[in-house]
Order: sequence, then C-alpha cells, then structure tokens
Amino acid sequence: MRVISIPKRKIIEWQDYSKRKPVASEMGELIDSDTIVYEGGRPVLFYTALPKDILADMREVVKTTKYTNTNRTRGLPTKSSTFGAMPRVALRCNYCRFTTYTRTERANFERILRFRNHIAQFYEKYFPENYSESMSEIQKLIHPDWFAGADPSLWLTCNINVNIATPYHRDSGNMKTQFSNVIILRENVRGGELVCPEFGISLSQRDGALTIFDGQSIAHGVMPIYTKSPGAYRASIVFYTLQEMKHCLSLKGEVDRVKAAHTASERVSCGARREKIKKMKR
Repeated sequence: MRVISIPKRKIIEWQDYSKRKPVASEMGELIDSDTIVYEGGRPVLFYTALPKDILADMREVVKTTKYTNTNRTRGLPTKSSTFGAMPRVALRCNYCRFTTYTRTERANFERILRFRNHIAQFYEKYFPENYSESMSEIQKLIHPDWFAGADPSLWLTCNINVNIATPYHRDSGNMKTQFSNVIILRENVRGGELVCPEFGISLSQRDGALTIFDGQSIAHGVMPIYTKSPGAYRASIVFYTLQEMKHCLSLKGEVDRVKAAHTASERVSCGARREKIKKMKR
C-alpha cells in the first residue's frame, strides 16, 4: 500500500474549474496502484482494485439492467440506472420513494445490497472515525424503512452511470459527514481517469477500481472516455445517501402525506369550480 502525505492541498480558483471537464495537463501524477492519501495527517482518499470474485454481482447488474438513456458526450451514448431510496422533489415527485428499478429489477437490487456490504468493509477499515460518525448520523436522521435491508447501511441509493465523463464538481448533495465512493467496471475503453487538481494527482480508474474519498470537499472530474470497439463501456457505480432523505417519513407516513395533500388539492379545486358556477349563475 502506497502512502501519500500532503500537508495542505493546492488552492484553486473554483470558478475556473466548476462545471468544466478536466484536460490532460491537469492530471498530474497518475495513480494506478493501492494508495491512501493523507492531508494534514487525516486520511482523505483510498484507492484499490477489488478482487474479481467480489465484482461478479455488480458486473451482472451492469450487463443486465435496463438503462435510461441520458445524453451524448462527444458523440458517445450515455445511460444510467438508479436503485434504492430517493427523497422528495417538489416539482416532479413530491414524496419519498424507492425507485422504479428497485421494484422492477429485484434480482439486481439484491445483488446491489450484497455488494454494498463489501464496500462498507473497506470504508470502515481505512476511515474508521468517519465510518462511525456517518453511521451514527444515518441512524439518527433516517427512518429505518428506507434502509432496504435487515441492518442500517451508510448508503440508501446506488447509481450506475455508463460512459459519463463528469465535469469538475463536489458531491455537495450527500449526507454531510459521508465520504464518496465509486467503483469502476470497464471494457475496451481508454480515458476516464479521475482527476483531483487540488492534490496534483489522477486515478487510472482501471477495471475493478474502488475509490473512497472526501468528495464533498475535494474537487474532482472525469477525463473524456473513448471506446475501442462496439459494445465497449465504462460503468461508474456510486453508493450514497442524499441529505434530503432526513426529511422522509416512514413508508406509511409518506403514503398518508400524499393522500392528505391530494385531498387538500381536491378541496381547493372543488371550491374553485363552485365559485366559477356561482359567477356564471349571476
């Protein structure tokens, strides 16, 4: 295991990086072996390659899930699927729920639940203090109906993105104490390195790579992805819990909330119709 100690990260002008894709000159030192990075004596990034037997479940999910097409990046089709719990979105889906994939692809969801236990073991081993703090936060703030398993988990949601090269960003929507993690499965592609400009390093993100890092404070982005043959892909698998999940009621509570909102809306609508009829009769 290689250890990199950084006293203090490089100061960058965020407006020069935000929502812009990385370029080769910003990659710095390319990391392609087991590595842990410390900043000021605190572990902030861990990178390794997972054993192939551990990856079997998620490779099956990547190859069998029915993706939703998103957009095209440099002419390359991109797609994604999301499993697990999602919070309310006021203008689109104003109630907490499990995603459609969770219901329609039950076998894949079971594979995901098994796999997240493997990732948790790495998280707890290399970031024990943060793991304990994050687990405590989850148990305190999230209703157990959303764990989707027998035991509490750091992650309620799993997102699979294929051929998506993200611009520079920070993972600000996640639970505040929680580190980010990403698993890479890839075949016949080049590019797709993860660039961390504040540390002057990039991660090769080879097939089977696991990265756990302080993604809420560390700026990161993905280099362009190029396919070498038809059917080639780079899948990034991310486990996370969104901060807004803390506002979710129990499953029954969410159902009751939707019913109450619907009843109130109907009352308002009926009242408006009655007033309109009264005016017409005058």
